[in-house]
Amino acid sequence: MTAQGVPQIFDRITLRRKRDRAAAQSGDHDFLHRQTAAALYERLLPVKTPLADLLIWGGHSDRLCRMLAEKADTKNIIWADLSRKLLQSHNPENLPQNCRIVAADEECVPFPQHCFDAVLSNLTLHSVNDLKGALIQAQRILKPSRPFMAAVFGGVTLAALRQDLLRVETEHNGGAAPRIFPFTDIRAMGNMIKALGFAEPVMDSERFDISYGSLEDALADLRGMGEGNILTNRLKKPLTRNMRDILAQDLLRQGSLTVEVEIVYMIGWSPSRRGTA
Repeated sequence: MTAQGVPQIFDRITLRRKRDRAAAQSGDHDFLHRQTAAALYERLLPVKTPLADLLIWGGHSDRLCRMLAEKADTKNIIWADLSRKLLQSHNPENLPQNCRIVAADEECVPFPQHCFDAVLSNLTLHSVNDLKGALIQAQRILKPSRPFMAAVFGGVTLAALRQDLLRVETEHNGGAAPRIFPFTDIRAMGNMIKALGFAEPVMDSERFDISYGSLEDALADLRGMGEGNILTNRLKKPLTRNMRDILAQDLLRQGSLTVEVEIVYMIGWSPSRRGTA
């Protein structure tokens, strides 16, 4: 735990290293982040309040930066991620002139109070240890009555694969190591942002399947996204080749590997008058 008593479920140093390694091939595996970037942009369009200064978390795709840079009221965009290499992999020289990259951590936000008109997170909050603290910090750096928006992996994501992996490992090894962590439930997330004082919170979600020809193809996408096992109590040894073959055969009984994904979208407004949050 940290000094504040927050359990360190995720190894954030390992997460940054995985994103660093993924930087060289991020453009080949950013389809989910591009999709959610467009969805976040669409959900922001009805907002009538001028949004001049924006913060975007998530360095996998520059699509949201480019879309928001085209809005007439956008003046400055800070594009942040835990991995500087991931941000720089998009060639900063080709970014919009009003977009600046910053290597920063959602768990220790370096920006001053009340400096942004909107804060958007594109598929980054699932690996934050102190989710409540990250949301409080997002609220702190927002100007009064400004939106916080996020796309987050929902609880259905990889649930079937997680259960299959646990079952296969248990059957063949007599036990299973933690490898895939559960994602946030939409109702739990909604209750949290409401309890933290975000006004008029709205939640919605979408589910879809991604089909792969092999387990290796699915694992390649995960690696290319900079994802993978970052649990602090993870078994450091990867699955053996034999176990991967057994799992692949089990998963491909129907001819293809289908991975279910749930994306939760949320929006909430910072308080019009600042309290102690």
